[in-house]
Amino acid sequence: MQWIHTVNIRDITLRKEAERQILHARDEAIKASKMKSAFVSNMSHEIRTPLNGILGFAEILGFSPLKEEEKQYVQIIKSSGKHLLQLINMVLDFSKIEAGHVNLTEETFRLQEALQEVHEFLYLKCQEKSLRLELLLDPALPLKIISDPIRLKQVLLNLAQNAVKFTEQGEVQIGAKLLEPLRPERSALIHFFVRDTGIGIAPENLERIFQSFTQVDSDLSRQYEGSGLGLAIADRIIGMMGGKIQVESLPGRGSLFSFDLEIKIPQSLEEDRPFQTRMLSDQEKSESLILMAEDNEINQVALKTMLIHAGFRPILVDNGPAAISAAAEQDFDIILMDIHMPGMDGLRATERIRSQAQSKGKRQPVIIAVTADAFEEDRIRCLEAGMDDYMAKPVTFDGLKEKVQYWILKTNKE
Repeated sequence: MQWIHTVNIRDITLRKEAERQILHARDEAIKASKMKSAFVSNMSHEIRTPLNGILGFAEILGFSPLKEEEKQYVQIIKSSGKHLLQLINMVLDFSKIEAGHVNLTEETFRLQEALQEVHEFLYLKCQEKSLRLELLLDPALPLKIISDPIRLKQVLLNLAQNAVKFTEQGEVQIGAKLLEPLRPERSALIHFFVRDTGIGIAPENLERIFQSFTQVDSDLSRQYEGSGLGLAIADRIIGMMGGKIQVESLPGRGSLFSFDLEIKIPQSLEEDRPFQTRMLSDQEKSESLILMAEDNEINQVALKTMLIHAGFRPILVDNGPAAISAAAEQDFDIILMDIHMPGMDGLRATERIRSQAQSKGKRQPVIIAVTADAFEEDRIRCLEAGMDDYMAKPVTFDGLKEKVQYWILKTNKE
């Protein structure tokens, strides 16, 4: 009996070629995403560095005795600079979200204080337009919640700024209310909303408003300045937080933007004692040793002048090795460290200063990054390198003064 063997042969050349093309396309997409992120990061850094000088010197001019007309010019410079910074931040945020580089944090914070910050930020703008600005908070809201305070405030601020921008008369309301009693697993369903009496949105345009770089009417883009990114960013962040932004609007009748979030509640709801702060005395300021490592000449003058006006007497160096040498000779309370400097960057300089102080048994100085690198991963990188805190350029006078004072008071208390 003769056996016949049957062999099935299939040509898989086309399938393998298709798989190879898919893998190649994936690798190219990853490469393009990384290049895009690197480009946006570099451009952000290059723009923030001169912007630090513009806003810094505008604030310094404000310290001088100026004529009323000159004060208005300074205010215009500051306002324009802040507007440019806001646009940069929006483009940067959108790029990070699109690249999947945004990670939400979980922090315990006071919900009412977060909403009040949004209210206070918009208060003067509403006064300028003679708008009524209301903050409506449900008394049943939990005192503290666990969420990402920065992103939550960013979303509410984007929605509220839009409301103020497109409202010429009437009011803007920002609010939150508890939808259900606190759940046994210690979570709460909270409803957030922003309502205005502005120009409203036609029904056919409602689906378009969350598209990036979009305004519903080309005439509006000329009448109302904006990047068209605020709502797109807010929509994506709320999606990451597990919610969805809803819109109700009619032309000429105003708009209501709202979203519901299920938010964790901390185990203890007891009121913490308020943090007692005090101002540094002139003697404490003069006795504080502050080292500033910054290579850009314009930023050197701007930051040093701000510190002097705040009552401090900083010592200036312009590179990493000089910062290490200065830290070896004196016990500084605060070191303000730029990241990108010739010879040695601020990260390596920080590591050397830490190691140097430890080997000599000296007190470790507080090292604060002051940098135009504004990504969240840049902040994490600075902290992992041994820095205590982080400030993104452009730096304001009040922000710099408060940061330095906070750390001096904290280290003196310890």
